[in-house]
Amino acid sequence: MLFVIALLAAIAAGFVYFNAKRRVNKSESTLALVGLVIAILIAFMQVWTIIPAGHVGVIDFLAM
Repeated sequence: MLFVIALLAAIAAGFVYFNAKRRVNKSESTLALVGLVIAILIAFMQVWTIIPAGHVGVIDFLAM
């Protein structure tokens, strides 16, 4: 779930960054760029799952 939230935050920060860049608002664009980088890093870290010793797999929470 954190992966989806991080992707949505990255998209929102990207929109803010490009709009601030177009309006030449340096402080807002810098802050949006920092938020974009942090959101992408969080999303990137959520891609992998570590399976502890003794477990055979990952429980699928989205199965119906």
